[in-house]
Amino acid sequence: MGIESYYVKGYEVQRATNVSDGAGSSTETLSKVSDIAGRMRPLTGNEILANEKLSLVTTHRFYCAITDVREGDYIYDSVKAKSYEVRFVKNPMEMDDHFEIDCYCGS
Repeated sequence: MGIESYYVKGYEVQRATNVSDGAGSSTETLSKVSDIAGRMRPLTGNEILANEKLSLVTTHRFYCAITDVREGDYIYDSVKAKSYEVRFVKNPMEMDDHFEIDCYCGS
């Protein structure tokens, strides 16, 4: 049984884009990149400390299939109506099996 059997639907990848306001300047807004299934879990104290040693402030880890996601994007949980900022994307052992994405949620 692979990790994908634990994935649930209801997440989307969002990316900041600049939208013209029609008056010569632009505003940054989040746009949906894709819908995705995955699993979000809070990090343990040891995992948080390990990331802090790398100068990463993180609170959660998201597991998902390989997809178009990059640092600075957001994972939006449509069930809990929460956004998680993507801080670090890992492809464990470079196996292209799944991503482990360390995120930060301030609320």
